[in-house]
Amino acid sequence: MGGFEFSNLLKAATSPGILGGVVLLTLALPVWFKLLTMVPFSTAFPAQGLIHFLGIIVGWLVFSEYVPTVRWIGGLFLMIGAYLVSLQG
Repeated sequence: MGGFEFSNLLKAATSPGILGGVVLLTLALPVWFKLLTMVPFSTAFPAQGLIHFLGIIVGWLVFSEYVPTVRWIGGLFLMIGAYLVSLQG
Protein backbone atom coordinates (compact mmCIF):
# COMPACT_ATOMS: atom_id res chain seq x y z
CA MET A 1 0.00 0.00 0.00
CA GLY A 2 3.03 2.24 -0.13
CA GLY A 3 3.63 2.70 3.60
CA PHE A 4 1.62 4.59 6.18
CA GLU A 5 -0.06 7.77 5.07
CA PHE A 6 -3.31 9.25 6.28
CA SER A 7 -4.60 9.14 2.72
CA ASN A 8 -4.54 5.33 2.67
CA LEU A 9 -5.60 4.76 6.29
CA LEU A 10 -9.11 3.54 5.41
CA LYS A 11 -7.76 1.24 2.72
CA ALA A 12 -5.24 -0.24 5.17
CA ALA A 13 -7.80 -0.61 7.99
CA THR A 14 -10.19 -2.51 5.75
CA SER A 15 -7.58 -4.77 4.18
CA PRO A 16 -8.19 -8.52 4.56
CA GLY A 17 -5.03 -8.95 6.62
CA ILE A 18 -6.01 -6.31 9.18
CA LEU A 19 -9.63 -7.46 9.36
CA GLY A 20 -8.50 -11.07 9.72
CA GLY A 21 -6.17 -10.07 12.54
CA VAL A 22 -8.99 -8.28 14.35
CA VAL A 23 -11.21 -11.37 14.02
CA LEU A 24 -8.45 -13.66 15.30
CA LEU A 25 -7.73 -11.41 18.26
CA THR A 26 -11.43 -11.27 19.08
CA LEU A 27 -11.62 -15.08 19.02
CA ALA A 28 -8.44 -15.41 21.08
CA LEU A 29 -9.73 -13.32 23.98
CA PRO A 30 -12.15 -15.93 25.40
CA VAL A 31 -9.47 -18.60 24.93
CA TRP A 32 -7.06 -16.47 26.97
CA PHE A 33 -9.64 -16.00 29.74
CA LYS A 34 -10.33 -19.74 29.81
CA LEU A 35 -6.61 -20.47 29.97
CA LEU A 36 -6.25 -18.12 32.95
CA THR A 37 -8.84 -20.17 34.83
CA MET A 38 -6.81 -23.33 34.23
CA VAL A 39 -3.19 -22.30 34.95
CA PRO A 40 -1.52 -19.62 37.08
CA PHE A 41 -0.95 -16.26 35.43
CA SER A 42 2.79 -16.57 36.11
CA THR A 43 2.80 -19.61 33.81
CA ALA A 44 0.34 -18.48 31.15
CA PHE A 45 1.73 -15.00 30.51
CA PRO A 46 5.36 -15.99 29.80
CA ALA A 47 4.08 -18.74 27.51
CA GLN A 48 2.83 -15.98 25.22
CA GLY A 49 6.47 -15.65 24.19
CA LEU A 50 5.82 -18.63 21.93
CA ILE A 51 3.89 -16.34 19.59
CA HIS A 52 7.15 -14.59 18.72
CA PHE A 53 8.67 -17.84 17.50
CA LEU A 54 5.49 -18.64 15.59
CA GLY A 55 5.79 -15.21 13.98
CA ILE A 56 9.26 -16.11 12.73
CA ILE A 57 7.94 -19.36 11.26
CA VAL A 58 4.95 -17.66 9.61
CA GLY A 59 7.17 -14.95 8.14
CA TRP A 60 9.47 -17.59 6.71
CA LEU A 61 6.83 -20.02 5.42
CA VAL A 62 3.94 -17.77 4.41
CA PHE A 63 5.67 -14.55 3.41
CA SER A 64 8.95 -16.09 2.17
CA GLU A 65 10.94 -13.72 4.36
CA TYR A 66 14.64 -14.22 4.88
CA VAL A 67 15.21 -15.12 8.53
CA PRO A 68 18.82 -14.73 9.67
CA THR A 69 20.43 -17.35 11.89
CA VAL A 70 20.54 -15.03 14.87
CA ARG A 71 16.75 -14.65 14.74
CA TRP A 72 16.28 -18.44 14.69
CA ILE A 73 18.58 -18.68 17.71
CA GLY A 74 16.63 -15.94 19.50
CA GLY A 75 13.38 -17.78 18.78
CA LEU A 76 14.90 -20.96 20.16
CA PHE A 77 15.80 -19.12 23.37
CA LEU A 78 12.19 -17.95 23.63
CA MET A 79 10.97 -21.53 23.26
CA ILE A 80 13.42 -22.78 25.90
CA GLY A 81 12.42 -19.96 28.25
CA ALA A 82 8.71 -20.70 27.85
CA TYR A 83 9.41 -24.37 28.56
CA LEU A 84 11.42 -23.56 31.68
CA VAL A 85 8.69 -21.28 32.98
CA SER A 86 6.12 -24.04 32.45
CA LEU A 87 7.98 -26.46 34.70
CA GLN A 88 6.32 -26.95 38.04
CA GLY A 89 8.94 -26.39 40.68
